[in-house]
Amino acid sequence: MVEKPNFTVMAFDIETTKEPLKFPDPDLDSVILISYVIDEETFLIVNREICSKDVKTFEFKPVKGIETTVTIFNEKDEEKCLRKFFDHIKISKPLIITSYNGDFFDFPFIEKRAEKYGISMEKEIGLSQE
Repeated sequence: MVEKPNFTVMAFDIETTKEPLKFPDPDLDSVILISYVIDEETFLIVNREICSKDVKTFEFKPVKGIETTVTIFNEKDEEKCLRKFFDHIKISKPLIITSYNGDFFDFPFIEKRAEKYGISMEKEIGLSQE
C-alpha cells in the first residue's frame, strides 16, 4: 500500500483596486483582499482601509457537497494585510503554493506592494520574482 505524503498545499488569490478599464498597477493600486486555502481551511484577509466594515466569519458552499467556514482577518491597512499573509505562510510552511496567474500577477503585485512598506517578500517567505 502506498501512503499519501504529508505536506501542506496552499492556493491563493488577491483582489486589488484599479482605475476603470485599466489593469492594476502596483505603483498606484492596493491590495483589497487576500483569499487563500491551506489544506482545506479557507481564509480571507481584508484591508479595512478600503473595506468600510469588518467582514464576519461565514459559511461558503459553492456547490452541493463542498462547504467550508471562511476564517476572516480584518486588518487595519494594506501593510498589516501583507504581514498577516506572510506570517501565515511562515507558520503553515506550504510545500506547494498555487494561484491562477500567480507568477505573472499576484506574486509580482504583492512583492511590489510589500516593498512600499520596507518588507522583502524574499526575506519573509523565501520567494522573489527576480
